[in-house]
Amino acid sequence: MKTQLPAEIKTIEAAQFFLTELLENEELFHPEHDAHDIVWTGEIPSSSERDQLNKLMDDIYQLEDFDPCGFLIKLTDI
Repeated sequence: MKTQLPAEIKTIEAAQFFLTELLENEELFHPEHDAHDIVWTGEIPSSSERDQLNKLMDDIYQLEDFDPCGFLIKLTDI
């Protein structure tokens, strides 16, 4: 993967940075989906990378006052 996968995400700023990096590296997927179920169009993440992606999305959903889907809609201007 092009995107560096941190060990954990504990702040809204870290979540925003991570989601932005996924978008810019064309590795973004819906945050509520399991990374193992994604049909990747580019470089396919390893199983351990997909495990880490799922963990990071779980970290993001544990943050108070942050909606990753809302953030991505604003970011992508959909």
